[in-house]
Amino acid sequence: MQGRLPGTAPRALPVARPGAQRWRRRIAGWVVSGALALLAGPAAADALDDAGVAQERALLQFRLLVLEAGDAGAVARLARQDAMDLLARIADQRGLLEQVTYRPEDLDRLMGICRRAQDANNQLFQLGVPTAPAPGQLHEAFAVRVEEQMERNRLRFQPQLTVTLPFVMRCSAIMPRLLEQVLDTRAKQDLAESERIDPTPMRAGVQRGYLGVLRMVDVPGYGHDLKQALATALADTADATARMLSVPQRQAIAERLDASAAAAEVAQQAHLRKAAAIFHAAPCNALCQM
Repeated sequence: MQGRLPGTAPRALPVARPGAQRWRRRIAGWVVSGALALLAGPAAADALDDAGVAQERALLQFRLLVLEAGDAGAVARLARQDAMDLLARIADQRGLLEQVTYRPEDLDRLMGICRRAQDANNQLFQLGVPTAPAPGQLHEAFAVRVEEQMERNRLRFQPQLTVTLPFVMRCSAIMPRLLEQVLDTRAKQDLAESERIDPTPMRAGVQRGYLGVLRMVDVPGYGHDLKQALATALADTADATARMLSVPQRQAIAERLDASAAAAEVAQQAHLRKAAAIFHAAPCNALCQM
């Protein structure tokens, strides 16, 4: 199964009138500004820990920067230090991941942290992407146009993605341990067949995401720093990812990793081989057996 690059094309939206996109961006900016004001209030501090509040506020501020950069045609603004500082707060590995011990009851909170970081990725992936085909344009041609713009964005925003993409991978890698504990509890409750979880959609998404990142390591156009960060993250999250997948899916990923390692830069080979070894040898535990 071929992986799809992170941030691949969304479905086409209805055709917008001239100027409608500009007004939508303005309205979105007003909404984001209002959300920032709400986050500054005492109720938010009572509901979220400091790290969560900082991440949410940083994401909203980053969205505003993206909207402003898009309106002004000045995407270079997103490489400025203020933008990079916001991304560092959104993808604060130490504060949001390493210093927190997550329990099964924290699963929704953890998913929110991962989602907000992925939202920052999506802001970069989708900047300047058309939302609808031009009059008379075929859907296939539109899909190609969208993917071409997303590829330009992935190449343009490599320093930003070096911060955010590995964070999303490591954030998501915490979930299998929590899900296994949830499954253990549910198994003890002897649930009816209708109440059991269908793992197929989850597994398909996990496999696509992992292979999509691996493709970024394979593609010649990406720079050393991004490839190194992603190869390291692929190795660090291999065990957690393997837990989520079926044995055939694991084998397919292991073979892709073997092939990638053989063609990779020397600095990335050890990480990719480590990841491949994990996928080849990982035991089939609770999530795998679903």
